[in-house]
Amino acid sequence: MAKAKDVANFFIDAAHKCDAEAMTNLRLQKLMYFAQAWCIVRNGQPLFDEPIKAWEYGPVVPPIYKKYRICGSNPIAGTDDDFDYSAFSEKELSVLIDVFVEYGKYTTSQLVSMTHKPGGAWSKTTQRETIPHDYMIAELCNSKEPLKSIADLVAELPEAEWEA
Repeated sequence: MAKAKDVANFFIDAAHKCDAEAMTNLRLQKLMYFAQAWCIVRNGQPLFDEPIKAWEYGPVVPPIYKKYRICGSNPIAGTDDDFDYSAFSEKELSVLIDVFVEYGKYTTSQLVSMTHKPGGAWSKTTQRETIPHDYMIAELCNSKEPLKSIADLVAELPEAEWEA
């Protein structure tokens, strides 16, 4: 099982490598929430042990928030020196990549709206309490669209687009 700091480093590294929207603490928290939830749904176990709390601005992994709060709303500069992709199993890495591809296309404010929707896991949890995994599972299982894997996305492309 990975640690929350490894997951945070994954998203920070991916954002830097892909020229994606800047990785701020707020954006990072939302991506970590979706990664944790989808890992539970897909793999039957959490991605990391640290709890996700229901804070005013949505789901938060407190130690990660505290680590990057100095950045405020500015981009996080880079990963930890000791970050290594070997911290993840193949299944964990697959979920992380799929979450980054799917949710990384949304703006931070869109991600906030997604985690704040009425009836969702965050809205059903008392402020400052841990969001139960069961709430996360129910939220994703009730969503209209499942998280697609990279293989599913490639399979949906017309042949002319991937044969060239």
